[in-house]
Amino acid sequence: MRKLQITFTIFLVISATLICFGQKNSKTYPETRKLLAELEEYSSTGSLAKLFQIGDEGIDDLIFALDDEDENVRLNSQRLIRYLGNAKGTNALYIWLDDWLKNPQKKQFIAASGAIPLPINQWEFDFAERKIKQSGDVLESGLGMDNIYPLLLDDSTQARELLEKIVAEMGKGEYGKYWVDRTNLIIKNNPKKVFKENGDLAKSVLENAYFLHPNDAQKTSVKLLAYNGKKSKALLFLGNFGATWHVVLEKDGEGWKFFSITQTSVS
Repeated sequence: MRKLQITFTIFLVISATLICFGQKNSKTYPETRKLLAELEEYSSTGSLAKLFQIGDEGIDDLIFALDDEDENVRLNSQRLIRYLGNAKGTNALYIWLDDWLKNPQKKQFIAASGAIPLPINQWEFDFAERKIKQSGDVLESGLGMDNIYPLLLDDSTQARELLEKIVAEMGKGEYGKYWVDRTNLIIKNNPKKVFKENGDLAKSVLENAYFLHPNDAQKTSVKLLAYNGKKSKALLFLGNFGATWHVVLEKDGEGWKFFSITQTSVS
């Protein structure tokens, strides 16, 4: 029995080594790493488009990059995995994030902000509750519209209850009441609705961009950056004088619906 256990342990070590070696020496990883290193957070450049386009097929490279020695590469691999919402990628990301919480000294950086892919993973709910508990209340927790957007799009009871909790707490302060009104307006505009492309996806997004203030819609430009490999998702860049966003759409039958909205800058 002891001999069998030793043999099995050796097999696991060799298998893990071969997998790691294979990834490090994959033909695609150097190019993926180069694109990740070039990528800037507020980017609407070709590197972001290329990564989104090849991301599903190159998801192993993005997963491997979570442990890259370069902090910027690690951060950007997380961003891309979140934008893509690829099941294999998000599963690996949440295992990585959970490991970070248990062993923060192992990893030098965590990116728990940014796009929250659907359906919302339990890790995100736990992380939000942890931030609220640590700060004492919702208003001091740092939870904002980047957290509210996915809660509005998720169909779970847990998402609805956390959204109600955040909105109720925000309504207690004068500044928070503005966001409560915005949230209620978004709910009224039905953020989960499916809309047609009508020959111009960028124009259709602008017409259905419920997260924009009504006064800003006419001043906002939209650029289609890329489709993923299967053309089941699309990444767009929105910008106006006050803010920029990365928006991911998901194909739904003959139309599209919002998958994630990430505000990348505000002035």
